[in-house]
Amino acid sequence: MLLLGSFELLLALPMFASLRQPGVAGQALRDRGDLALTALLPALTYFPLFILGMVALRPTRSSSRGSPTR
Repeated sequence: MLLLGSFELLLALPMFASLRQPGVAGQALRDRGDLALTALLPALTYFPLFILGMVALRPTRSSSRGSPTR
């Protein structure tokens, strides 16, 4: 409930006044594509980037956790 109240207070500030305007009628179709992109992008890049980080950022002896492959 505190979070909802904070949004109301922030929207009352002049800096966020433009966010109070209602949505545009033709915006719903574009939002579906945006939603699909935001859902697919993390799903498609998670494992490849995780593997890239594992290969590129090998742990060293000086790291505090040691090697995760032991």
